[in-house]
Amino acid sequence: MKRLIIAASLVSAVLLVSSSPVRADSQTFTMTAENGSSESGTVTLTPILGGTRVHIKLDNQPAGAIQPAHIHVGGCPGVGAVKYPLKDVVFGHSTTIIKGVPPDQIVGWSGGYAVNVHNAKDDMKTYVSCANIR
Repeated sequence: MKRLIIAASLVSAVLLVSSSPVRADSQTFTMTAENGSSESGTVTLTPILGGTRVHIKLDNQPAGAIQPAHIHVGGCPGVGAVKYPLKDVVFGHSTTIIKGVPPDQIVGWSGGYAVNVHNAKDDMKTYVSCANIR
């Protein structure tokens, strides 16, 4: 009986130590079509160990398009400098890990950020979709 109690205690201790930390829920923001693109969707920020996963999902992306995306300083539609580069949106999706930056440093920043998707690498001035991150 004593061995059973010791074994159960050890198993409980291992499970307690190895369980993942509690994390906040993901936050999803609406991507709004710009410049007549009809490309709308969502951007979701998810806390991960040591950073943030940013996932963009766009509907109505043109077939074969490869569209650059960034988190910019400021809000839609007129945004400022690039703060965090993101992976290109391809087939309507982009997933980027921003290491060392938890979501609350992106969402909670007083100046505000926006996620912008650009038309193409050779047309960075045309935004096709944007979401305010506040």
